Amino acid sequence: FLEGWLLDETSNGGVFTVSNSDITLTTAHNMNIAIFNTGAINRAATLPLASALKGMTVTLLKADAGAGGIVTTAVGTDTINGAATRNVINKHESVKLLSDGSTWYII
Repeated sequence: FLEGWLLDETSNGGVFTVSNSDITLTTAHNMNIAIFNTGAINRAATLPLASALKGMTVTLLKADAGAGGIVTTAVGTDTINGAATRNVINKHESVKLLSDGSTWYII
């Protein structure tokens, strides 16, 4: 269930906390919400292929006031509302994404 997560990430059900790390999400993560503490620099959150998670949602939340943001990136030919990336910059800002099997949509 947690294979591939870094040692400073913790899980509570479908909620994960990512501290000062980049993350490449996979279907093995089986998560709904990722809470990021970015610190001073931007952190990368790479999404799995939308085709692997059709009908699933993922929420990314920036929890801290650090200068860094979350740079969310789609892979392959996937997009996020037609773009390759979506940034989450401010403390307590979040983005909720839905896969239709070929792209990610902000909902």
